Amino acid sequence: MLRVLQAAPGSGIVLGMKLWIRYLVGVIIGIALAILLPEAGGDTAGRFEQLSRIAANIGRYLLFPLAFFSVIIAIHDLHEDRKALSVLGLTVGATVVAGLGLVVLGVGLMLLLSPAPIPVVIEEARAATIPTLNELVHAVFPANAF
Repeated sequence: MLRVLQAAPGSGIVLGMKLWIRYLVGVIIGIALAILLPEAGGDTAGRFEQLSRIAANIGRYLLFPLAFFSVIIAIHDLHEDRKALSVLGLTVGATVVAGLGLVVLGVGLMLLLSPAPIPVVIEEARAATIPTLNELVHAVFPANAF
């Protein structure tokens, strides 16, 4: 059922595990942790908070490159299989059909339901403040790009 490859002496890497088995192992580990760890928290809650913060930060840095290079690899694979133009045509066609269908649906619902016009509300507004150069630079280049 499981194939174990030795990447380095003493370390086993499990390969060939079916997806449902991975989910089942994850669920079993989660249930075991929920039963064994204290409910009130304490040190455990602090540790999980630290681990979740680290995992979220790592995910922020990995998400964009992973998605970017995955799209490039997928397009390259489609090009090698000579399916890129057909997939592009299907995508453009599906987008146009979906757009036209949604427009027809929206117009049909508008004619069927005939909503009341939106009333015009006139209020006094405060004059907008002009941001300083420093505020503009900080808005354009934030500390965290995500």
